[in-house]
Amino acid sequence: MADDTDTDSTEQRPERPALVFDDPLSRPSADDSDSGWGGGESDRDEAWYRRETPPHHGG
Repeated sequence: MADDTDTDSTEQRPERPALVFDDPLSRPSADDSDSGWGGGESDRDEAWYRRETPPHHGG
C-alpha cells in the first residue's frame, strides 16, 4: 500500500531556530528601553496630560 501523504522526500523544510536555554533576564528586552515604550520626542506637553486626565483622578 502506498503512502497517501502530499510530502515529497526531496522537499525542503524551513530551518527551525535553535533552542536557547540561557537566562532570559541576563539581556535587556525591548521594554527596558525608551523606544520599547514609544519613547523619544513627543508633542505631549503638560497641558495635554492635564486635558487627558480621567475624571476619577480628580483632574
